[in-house]
Amino acid sequence: MALPGPGGNGPGEAMAKNAADSPPPGGPPEARIAVGDLVVDRDRFRVTVADDPAPLTYMEFEALHVIAEARGRVVAYDRIAEALWGGADDDYRARLAVLVSRIRSKLGPAAQHLENVRQVGYRLSTAPA
Repeated sequence: MALPGPGGNGPGEAMAKNAADSPPPGGPPEARIAVGDLVVDRDRFRVTVADDPAPLTYMEFEALHVIAEARGRVVAYDRIAEALWGGADDDYRARLAVLVSRIRSKLGPAAQHLENVRQVGYRLSTAPA
């Protein structure tokens, strides 16, 4: 039987802490994601299109980053709402649609990569829409 150490941490607590400190399965999230001319750089908190900065707000950046992290897979509306607002309320889809519209308007030609999959969510596609 293992006894708690000086800080009162038993072996179970140490294992839980190590698991919480470990990167998620599949490795840590990638800091820089590129799709065509569109680059989402988490470390620099910057989005560029053909090397020109796109002036996204904090929430616009976060939404685009959540979608970009999925690497072409669809991200459900409620998953994006959870990441941005901590959950989905009655009007989250309308707020999300407005947010994505503003993102698209700032991405110019690269907006073609940000696709809506009706009744499901959004994805950042490598193929033109």
